[in-house]
Amino acid sequence: MNVGVICSYPIPYGMAATTRIFSYSKGLREVGDQVDVWSIVPTGFAPHLNTKNSGDFEGVSFFYSYKCRRYSDKFRHALEMLYSLLILGKKLQRRNKTFRYDVLVVSSDNIAILLYVLLSNFFLRCKLVFIFDEYPIPIRHKGKNRIPRWKEIAYKLILRFYSGYVSMTHNLLSFYQKLSFKPGIILSSIIDISRFVGIEKKVVKISPIKLLYMGNMQLSKDNVDNILYAMSILLRDGYDVTLALYGKPNARDKAKLEKIIDGEKISERVCFHFASFDEVPAILASADILVSSQPVTVRAEGGFPTKLGEYLMSGTPALLTDVGETSQYFKDGVHMFFAPPHSPLEFAKKVEFIVDNYDFALKVARQARDYVEREYSHVAAGCKLHDFLQKL
Repeated sequence: MNVGVICSYPIPYGMAATTRIFSYSKGLREVGDQVDVWSIVPTGFAPHLNTKNSGDFEGVSFFYSYKCRRYSDKFRHALEMLYSLLILGKKLQRRNKTFRYDVLVVSSDNIAILLYVLLSNFFLRCKLVFIFDEYPIPIRHKGKNRIPRWKEIAYKLILRFYSGYVSMTHNLLSFYQKLSFKPGIILSSIIDISRFVGIEKKVVKISPIKLLYMGNMQLSKDNVDNILYAMSILLRDGYDVTLALYGKPNARDKAKLEKIIDGEKISERVCFHFASFDEVPAILASADILVSSQPVTVRAEGGFPTKLGEYLMSGTPALLTDVGETSQYFKDGVHMFFAPPHSPLEFAKKVEFIVDNYDFALKVARQARDYVEREYSHVAAGCKLHDFLQKL
């Protein structure tokens, strides 16, 4: 098949959403499909990496519909996005003449994008598939329990013309199927295992014990403060630990975290870092314990920690809070470790258990890596997605 993926993320390098897109796109390539990834963002994340308007990324073709410097002014940025959408329609039609699309996959819950692709399909005449990994705004950003009535109506009208859904969780799939029922599949964790070729876990039992978190540190999604309070308890209990925080938090969230760090007097034990795409596997493998914490929210119930696949492929013991559907796929003490949410004390106790039983924790981590390679690789995801798209 010829598949086009349309998104509003930087490409080919970016955060979790970009990585996920290129992982399943590479998986589709592995089974013989041709894949284009289109982005409508005016400019990309990490401009020193995303320098090209188009190119090939490990067998996957990528294109920006319109690429220029992004302006901070929201009104001007909105106009740029609108212009980028209009350009996308023209470029899709031109590309479709020589590269006849069988399926267009829309990786955005933005109603304007879903509608525009639907209207563009009047000329393209291919199957439309909606892929999603989180609840839409305002559930996602503002913690609301539902979307406004006008948005429900818009989704119902637009999605009735789509052919299928690809969801990260059962809860998300149920949410959209109630709006407009379509056949769907679940692709929870997808990891490009080729990134971890040659990455070996080396265990050096030298203090201090290195804890590591990697993510965007958006506190409405990952309550990193829970980890910081747990750090304070670990130090109080006599454990020699450090914590490396990898990510790019916004100024407000970083200020909150720094205030907690100063208040708990752990500034000498916690540091902020940023890792480039290619550095991630080696950095994860260099830690002693990988940690992440999410609160119990509607957003967490629908999402799935994208970083988990990378955590487990590194061969490093991983500890997360037990929220959402994660424990339906990975088991405590078999593939990873879980702590109850919203409890720094319980989180700290679980870290202490891992430290005190580190040989067992490493065995769990090795089992996890084998399990992920077998069940959640980009190749496995590509096969599953390919079969689903063909059946539509």
